[in-house]
Amino acid sequence: MFKKILYAVDIECGCYAALPYIMKLKASGTEEVILVHIYDERKIDFYWEIKYEYEQYRGKTVEEVRAEIVKGMLKVTYKKLKEVESKLRTTGFDTKIIVDTGTPCKKIVEIAKKENVSLLFLEHKKKRGINVGRTTMTVLDNIECPVFIVKEKT
Repeated sequence: MFKKILYAVDIECGCYAALPYIMKLKASGTEEVILVHIYDERKIDFYWEIKYEYEQYRGKTVEEVRAEIVKGMLKVTYKKLKEVESKLRTTGFDTKIIVDTGTPCKKIVEIAKKENVSLLFLEHKKKRGINVGRTTMTVLDNIECPVFIVKEKT
């Protein structure tokens, strides 16, 4: 039924709450899982990073420093997603990893459309109630496939 899944992984929480549900879908015919993490450019405070490690970046432009910091962040995230990918491959899934920067809600919808996924998994970080955040709501308003929202375990 759901041949290709897009899993928007929340690296910051590190809980991977959706993973057990995704693993169970192998038995029903799911073949591929695309792991995606998008760093929200609006929230990354590069100036704090530059100030914090100033000596390391002396003589470089803000653009060069920004590029180095983003490259480092993407590398760390890719490594974490490789660990998740390993678990999925053990179960027999084909996998793909996408790590990028931008506006998460827009990028997730773009990737889902481009990859023609049949199901999207999102993780819900709210501690109480059924409210979902702006990113989740924007994705829900613009996505063309079913969305499975998993609450982060507390």
